[in-house]
Amino acid sequence: MEFDGSVGQIMKALHDAGVENNTLIFITSDNGPELMRRSRGGNAGLLKCGKGTTYEGGMREPAIAYWPGQITPGLQFLASSCLNIQRRMTEFWSLPSQWE
Repeated sequence: MEFDGSVGQIMKALHDAGVENNTLIFITSDNGPELMRRSRGGNAGLLKCGKGTTYEGGMREPAIAYWPGQITPGLQFLASSCLNIQRRMTEFWSLPSQWE
């Protein structure tokens, strides 16, 4: 199944369960396109290289956060890091974390 179909199934399940509007959906990727698979592995566009490298094509990846009523539609951050997602979310919800 393609990525669009998977996300569509998740969104439909959240809608059917009535929790679509109070659920944070966060989608990201892991380290650029797979270069060994050539054209089937994706494309980093104008960025150099891909997965397994420290060039921008291997380190920069998309992230999408969706949360109706909490995140302003169209809000964009051009540069950020996914290295501390768990820590930031536990702080946001005031949950206990392994860093305390």
